[in-house]
Amino acid sequence: MNILADESVDAPVVEALRKAGHDTEFVLEIAPGISDADVLQLANKKNRFVITTDKDFGELVIKSKASHRGVLLYRLSGLSNEKKSELIVQVINERESELRDKFSVVSVHQLRIRKVK
Repeated sequence: MNILADESVDAPVVEALRKAGHDTEFVLEIAPGISDADVLQLANKKNRFVITTDKDFGELVIKSKASHRGVLLYRLSGLSNEKKSELIVQVINERESELRDKFSVVSVHQLRIRKVK
């Protein structure tokens, strides 16, 4: 999967995605400090799925109906970076086709996938 990791994403998660074979660009490495709207615009331009920990993406995608190729918000506080990485890679590997063009939230015991109109 082609992924754009927002700068809020833990660096070990980005590395795990890359090791799992996902083409992952990291905002922190390519354009630190850009706005959330610019992250979505960049992801659209490059046909990339966004991963973030920033709840503001929900506002942009759901309420403002901003164009996107899919957003995965992860809420995994309290887990080690290793566990976060394992869970996120597993979700993407197993549910990749379902996540495209949707707004999804992954927490420790739940994955919610929401089609955004």
